[in-house]
Amino acid sequence: MEQGEITNPKVAIAVIAPGDMILVEFSISAMGMIQHAKDLNTNVICGRSSVLAGAKNIAVKESLEWGADYILLLSGDITFPNNALHHLLSQQKDIIGATYPKPVAPYNLLGIADDNQDQAELEKGLLKMRYMPGGFLLVKMDVFKKLDPNLPHFYYDVFQDDVMGDDFVFCDRVRELGYDIWCDTNLSAEIGRIGQRVYHMPDIEERRLLMEQELLENEKNKLLPPSA
Repeated sequence: MEQGEITNPKVAIAVIAPGDMILVEFSISAMGMIQHAKDLNTNVICGRSSVLAGAKNIAVKESLEWGADYILLLSGDITFPNNALHHLLSQQKDIIGATYPKPVAPYNLLGIADDNQDQAELEKGLLKMRYMPGGFLLVKMDVFKKLDPNLPHFYYDVFQDDVMGDDFVFCDRVRELGYDIWCDTNLSAEIGRIGQRVYHMPDIEERRLLMEQELLENEKNKLLPPSA
């Protein structure tokens, strides 16, 4: 369900902030991208809530009120190149983003690819996804207008006695509406995920690194269900 390119689109750049702090590395990336996108009609919006799904809903609501054509959902622990917004817009997709690793070992890439791929799109570096993380995701606002108005745009759900993340729930809902979800693999190669690590005395740190390496080896050939 892809539509034609919008001339001079209005793009809401939505910073999803679960707390009161924004990381320096993210801020530098965001400033660089906004400066690079000065030829576009952009509006920086901050979705702030203690619950990620709630923060995204705030951002979508404000973007709709502003009259945005697209929303770029940005997690505050991601780094990205200056041309990232232009790059995603140029793909002319309703829902497209970049993936990134978990911030803890074994650092699995997030998202699950669709079983059916389009060879022509693959050659352009575009991978059709079943599930896609929402930390760097460009969505055409028409998508939200077609979701059930009686439900939040993002919410958590329970699946097989486990909590299903709001990004996964969103992907299920939009696929049911006929939308394809895309991952730009070329851009994903330039995305960074900011993590946290506790450092110890050298001998303890060496053992910790060995344990991480064992995890990486054990998970190398496994496809684990990711969660943001």
